[in-house]
Amino acid sequence: MEKPILKSILDWSSLYLQQSSCIHKTNYFTLRECQSVPEKKEIDLLVKVVKVVEKDDFQLEIKVKDLSNDPYQWQMIVNKLHSSH
Repeated sequence: MEKPILKSILDWSSLYLQQSSCIHKTNYFTLRECQSVPEKKEIDLLVKVVKVVEKDDFQLEIKVKDLSNDPYQWQMIVNKLHSSH
């Protein structure tokens, strides 16, 4: 008996958040879907950092996983930020 009510509330809240918030699950893409992003275009990622490895004094290798059920881990090389003290 409560299932129809809960489904109705869930549908309403999903629609409300879609129309009222700039961050919603319909705006997210998996990392596999982002492979077609043109070079030099900036995108925001929502990922879980799985591992950070220090490559040298200037670079880190970061392994990340997105929120999908994809078991593949993506990796990226990023430059460290150095402050001039």
